[in-house]
Amino acid sequence: MFRVALIGCGLISESHIRAYTQHASRARISVCCDLDAAKAAHCAELAGGAHATTSLEEVLGDPDVDAVEICTPHHLHADIAIAAARAGKHILCQKPLEKTLAGCDAIIGAAEAAGVTLFYGETNHTLPGVVEMKRAIDAGRIGPLVGIQATYAHWQGGKYLSTAWRYDPNITGGGQLLDGGIHYIDVLLQIGGPIKAVSCMTTRFRPELGGEDTAVMNVRFAGGQLGTLFSSQPAGVWFPGSSVVAFGMEGVLALGGPLGALTLFRPSGGFRSEPEVLLPANEDGFAAMI
Repeated sequence: MFRVALIGCGLISESHIRAYTQHASRARISVCCDLDAAKAAHCAELAGGAHATTSLEEVLGDPDVDAVEICTPHHLHADIAIAAARAGKHILCQKPLEKTLAGCDAIIGAAEAAGVTLFYGETNHTLPGVVEMKRAIDAGRIGPLVGIQATYAHWQGGKYLSTAWRYDPNITGGGQLLDGGIHYIDVLLQIGGPIKAVSCMTTRFRPELGGEDTAVMNVRFAGGQLGTLFSSQPAGVWFPGSSVVAFGMEGVLALGGPLGALTLFRPSGGFRSEPEVLLPANEDGFAAMI
């Protein structure tokens, strides 16, 4: 049984706490830590009676804590992760790993030096639909890969806007690409492999958001395939259209969109193709990540 300290008890923490309940036989949250004592206490109660604290030093000095999960604002990731590694704690750090490449390198170096496991939390990376898409492509279900198209468009209003730090580039390191689009950059890398060239255009429609809120990124993969990502935050509603489509010379795989499923389209001798649903929709990315 892995005993995990949740560090950072903000808006996203409740989703992570629910995810751990799906893995109760393997891991549990034993400590909730936040500078805001009320938030720490609230999360500790949700986690089933975990210990609540405002002291990171207490967490890292606790021999009953095996690992930490870092859910803090981006600019705090490096200091917490490096301290956790030096304390001998395994680390699950939510995206982005850090807001700079130098910060990422420092975290990785600290984990390697301490001999602890460092896992970078990307909810899409371990989703069954994404894993199955990669497996189907590798198995030749759509023939040689030609390109990948990803879309991530939604409105993060309401409670999300109350977390004002997300819209301060000095804290986040950027805007929509680093906060939301990063999920689909990860999928592009997972499905298409290393990226050789990148071009990007960004803009902003909602001044209160800070940083870019809309971006189009075009890439060329090392294997010659092409990819594109449209990532936008200021849409008027949460559009259930986040999707990844992989185009092959013998078929197409579509994941997500309004239907949410992983669907294979193969030629049927005419303009139409017969869809085959490989996996249903509505997977829990947080639970899959753990």
